[in-house]
Amino acid sequence: MASQAASNALTETLSLASKKLATQKKDVLTHWADEMYEYVKTVPQKLLPDLTKFIKREGEAEKRKTAETQ
Repeated sequence: MASQAASNALTETLSLASKKLATQKKDVLTHWADEMYEYVKTVPQKLLPDLTKFIKREGEAEKRKTAETQ
């Protein structure tokens, strides 16, 4: 009986420790993601060039149709 109770207590302690560790990891990752979001948000975005204004060069292959252009 005593060994069963000790085993259950140990399992419960390990489970609690595992949950605490998972919570700490989640908090660290959330903080990091928030910092990255703020950093990316502050970096100015430059517009992509207008591809219709480019001139095809001699020997350049024809445009291929992709899922995005169809």
